[in-house]
Amino acid sequence: MTAGAEPAHLDPGIRSRPLVFVEDLDHPAIDSGDLHHLRRVLRHDQHTPVTLCDGAGGWRTGTLDEVPGDLGPTNREARRSPLVTVGVALAKSVRSDLVVQKLTELGVDRIVMIRAERSVVRWSDSDTEAKLARMRRVVRESAMQSRRLVLPEIVGTPTLQQFVVAERAAGRTVGIAEPGGERLSSSASTTVAVGPEGGWSPEELSLSAVRFGLGAGVLRVETAAIAVGVSLCAARDGWGPTP
Repeated sequence: MTAGAEPAHLDPGIRSRPLVFVEDLDHPAIDSGDLHHLRRVLRHDQHTPVTLCDGAGGWRTGTLDEVPGDLGPTNREARRSPLVTVGVALAKSVRSDLVVQKLTELGVDRIVMIRAERSVVRWSDSDTEAKLARMRRVVRESAMQSRRLVLPEIVGTPTLQQFVVAERAAGRTVGIAEPGGERLSSSASTTVAVGPEGGWSPEELSLSAVRFGLGAGVLRVETAAIAVGVSLCAARDGWGPTP
């Protein structure tokens, strides 16, 4: 972020202009598919002001063209802290596109697809690459729609134990979504794993003593994941109702 400037997520110009991802901010070129969508579907013309973004927090203004004109100075927004991570167990009924779309809009930084012991769904190596690639496309589209400057990371597919070990190595504690746990929004933990339809196994539950409840009802996996994302991002970013 440039000296003296407000964070870009508070800049009303970011919200009012279409956001477009480019590979190189110094020599920006708009993808032909994005250009077609903005011009033919959304009816913007070549004079429309846009925000050009590298997906890592760097951005500058320009006009909508294959090679944008009227370029403004390059700005940079740091990733928000602490990182918010939501782990989601593979499950038969989960609409993965919906999960990653909504978690991206909310501001989640990392989305981890977990191979739980009771997961009915099992991704092969080829399935994993294809599905993660699709999720990253959904993330990109959702970030453009929500004017998000830093793309979340999509990770797959560790076991819960591998996930917990990796988070501990990075100095983060994994909380587990489980009935009877403490209130999520009141906790300092920003990494939470949501289990499959059959729940976590006893061995998986033993991996963390930190448990978070999500209300009295039984939620679908995608509903639970989005509820976790709402609670964690609201607590970190200071929006939502005051406890």
